[in-house]
Amino acid sequence: MFKIPNKFKATPDIDKLQEMLWYVVSVGVPKQLLVVESSLKKCGVPDYCLWCPTYPEYTRLRNQMTLIDRMLYPGYCFLGLRELTDILNARGHLNGESDGKCSILGETTAPISREELEQVLSVCAAYSSPDRPFSSIKIGDNVVIHSGPLSGIPATVKDMRKNGKITLLAFFLNREITVETTILDVVCEED
Repeated sequence: MFKIPNKFKATPDIDKLQEMLWYVVSVGVPKQLLVVESSLKKCGVPDYCLWCPTYPEYTRLRNQMTLIDRMLYPGYCFLGLRELTDILNARGHLNGESDGKCSILGETTAPISREELEQVLSVCAAYSSPDRPFSSIKIGDNVVIHSGPLSGIPATVKDMRKNGKITLLAFFLNREITVETTILDVVCEED
């Protein structure tokens, strides 16, 4: 998995957002961001900003919950340029450098509107924090089931498998039951 460099993830400051002309670039896979950056440098674009909005998400890696960054718009990033002439130079150079894998969207030199840019920023703000607290769950931990028909019931982790499945021991209707679910369906019980 390619880790998106921080320089592409950071939301540009408000001055850059308002001063620059913004375009949408099709990058296919995140690794192509480096191709776009290299291409812009080679064609001599003096001042640009390459922005790939991301959101944090917890996922299971090696049986542990890990916080990763996912592309908010998979396959696309935003390119900010100061001059209209830069887009013409960048478009031709980018298409040639990337063998057609990266391209600036649109047939004209028209940038995206300020309203569209504000919508992107509001979506970024909505996705800015992960949906649940980080936890590293292990056998013997007390957890609470947070989805499905047994949502809200406390349980103890009895077994964990590499595929993300876990076996829980819970009390339901005055009986001890065994529940099989995934690690993503439970949260650590707060002390």
